[in-house]
Amino acid sequence: MTTTLFICEKPDMARNIAAALSKQTTEKKGYIEGDNGHIYTYAIGHLLSLAPPEFYNPELKKWAIETLPIIPEQFKLLPIPGKEGQLKIIDSLIKKADIVVNSCDSAREGEVIANYIFIHLGLKNKPIKRLWTSSLTEDAIRRSYQSMKDGEEYKGLFFSGYARAQADWLIGMNASRIYTLKSNGEKFTIGRVQTPTLAMIYDRCEEHFNFSKIKYFPVKVLFRQNDEEYVSYWEGEKIKDKVQAEKIAAKVKNKPGVVKDFEKKSEKKYAPPLFSLSLLTKEANKKYPLGAKEILAIAQSLYEKHKCITYPRTSSSYVTKDDIPVMHQSLKALENSPFENEAKGADPTLVHTGNKRVCNEKGVTDHHAILPTHKIPNNLSQNEQLIYNMIVKRFLSQFYPPALYDKYAILTEVEGEIFKTTVSHLLSAGWKALFLEEKEEQNIDETILKPIQITKEEPVLCIDSEVLEKETSPPPLFTDGTLVDSMKKAGKKVENDELKEVLNAFEGVGTEATRADIIKKLIDTEYISYKGKSLLITDKGKFIIETIRETDIKSLTSVEYTAEWEKRLNLIANNQYSPQEFMLNVKKFTKAIINEASKMESLYRKEIQVLGDCPVCGGGKIVSGKKSYGCSNWKEEGCEFKIWKKSFNKTISEKQALLLLTKRETGVLSFTSKEKGTKFSAKLILDENNQVKLKFANESKGK
Repeated sequence: MTTTLFICEKPDMARNIAAALSKQTTEKKGYIEGDNGHIYTYAIGHLLSLAPPEFYNPELKKWAIETLPIIPEQFKLLPIPGKEGQLKIIDSLIKKADIVVNSCDSAREGEVIANYIFIHLGLKNKPIKRLWTSSLTEDAIRRSYQSMKDGEEYKGLFFSGYARAQADWLIGMNASRIYTLKSNGEKFTIGRVQTPTLAMIYDRCEEHFNFSKIKYFPVKVLFRQNDEEYVSYWEGEKIKDKVQAEKIAAKVKNKPGVVKDFEKKSEKKYAPPLFSLSLLTKEANKKYPLGAKEILAIAQSLYEKHKCITYPRTSSSYVTKDDIPVMHQSLKALENSPFENEAKGADPTLVHTGNKRVCNEKGVTDHHAILPTHKIPNNLSQNEQLIYNMIVKRFLSQFYPPALYDKYAILTEVEGEIFKTTVSHLLSAGWKALFLEEKEEQNIDETILKPIQITKEEPVLCIDSEVLEKETSPPPLFTDGTLVDSMKKAGKKVENDELKEVLNAFEGVGTEATRADIIKKLIDTEYISYKGKSLLITDKGKFIIETIRETDIKSLTSVEYTAEWEKRLNLIANNQYSPQEFMLNVKKFTKAIINEASKMESLYRKEIQVLGDCPVCGGGKIVSGKKSYGCSNWKEEGCEFKIWKKSFNKTISEKQALLLLTKRETGVLSFTSKEKGTKFSAKLILDENNQVKLKFANESKGK
């Protein structure tokens, strides 16, 4: 009998494949034995990783500038501590096998996990097949088994993943070492995904805290036509002059008007999509005091311990056609659960292979959306119950019809002034009936309790008017949930269409499995901190972003840099670009990082008290005060030199003030116009009169 060894990514996947391909199975330590010569083992995620610098040379364990850059001639793999035992089991099973099947996740990382094992164990002279499936239903697994291809056909995908791992190692390790060594021993970590993510938080904090609020004054009126009343608002640009708003309000009060336009149309609002991990994180973080790492851990517990949801680390909000019957089985199981009423009120005919809001083969890569399984859990912790309830309700909502509305758009003219009404009347709650007790779901739309019944033919009367006082709001600070969402949607802000497409195709910055860890790492390295749920950049985080952006390696902070990588890695995966060429460019960039950082003097001081000598009197020292960086001689000598901490509607950091004193200019910074609220870029300079000025790209210094 031919012995076929299936190497899966995780134990649960091995069990699913074994159940589909063998009639009887026996679980043993580290593997499952089938009755037909099939053996199913698993990697428990990554078993191997790239060796650390000291593996190549013991002296590299000590961090020293003269040893940088560290670029191994050939990378080596080492077992991850604690996983050596499973690797030995796989080794013994491979020796017994006639055929080896890579059954890891159907994605780049799945190729890396399996091929690392093959390389490390020296697998040769045995056929390697690839079982590629995005669905773990028995039918899908059997079909994939019947259509297995040679592992060689996926080599490009492995080379892509291997090149990414080596490049991340080179840049992250070398950059982290040089910036730490140049910063008085303060530990810094830099990475291809971590650093652009930190830059996103930096930019959002800058926009938020430097935002100039602008007051405006909406004019709200109440119209009556016969017995019908409706609210409307003055239509036009925001009124920033309260007197002007009051004049309009007084002008129209108790005056007749006409309905210029009246439109009523039906609208359907379908249930939001099934949960991916990013969507679950965003919404759970909004509703509950849970961070991204905690939400992932809870979801993982529901999957591994309680087995009541499917694999949670998924980037997809869709399922395949093979998963539709499974969804119906789960719906049936929920009829005997605390969700009995909601499940029995569902309509199974609404979820089918033709429903593209649910079933989309192209929208599923390695894993489908998060679903409840047929197993109804008990003894969940409070937080586990909260997350499970969210997943179940999102699942059930797919089996409910859309919410139905009548949407009204009315334009009313009074005394030459135009007022606009836009409201909706809920006719049928549909899926929203599942969420009526939840305020945020109930108030998705601005709704009215009864329909509006007016005509264009009859006049109206403005029976009341008032002036409201509001102000523009800054972009909100990131939370774990909104940051994860922005990382996933990072491509939307990229101007280059090709790079935008790449980022969208690869789900933005980071992966579903790594984003929570990235946020935790930024917290642990003291780059960011929490204020309630909001994420704030620390002085240390500001420093590293500002420092890198002032060099020729500023691309390290941009999502475009990640997109450029992914573009080339995708070409490698499709055998259209050489991994050797890719690595050559990465090595050049690594050397550039070391060169740029080496030019700088000591980079970081935790508590900068004295920034430097005064450029005006020469004898004083520039120290940080409450509102400015000023000369210490201002009392004795009357020296008035200062750099205001708030200049040009922007908070000036100690690092930027230090650059003005030493180089007489900063790098390019982002500003927001106080008058117009528009954004622009410029440098700050210290001109010939020692005054802080703006310098635009087309200006010569000092103008």
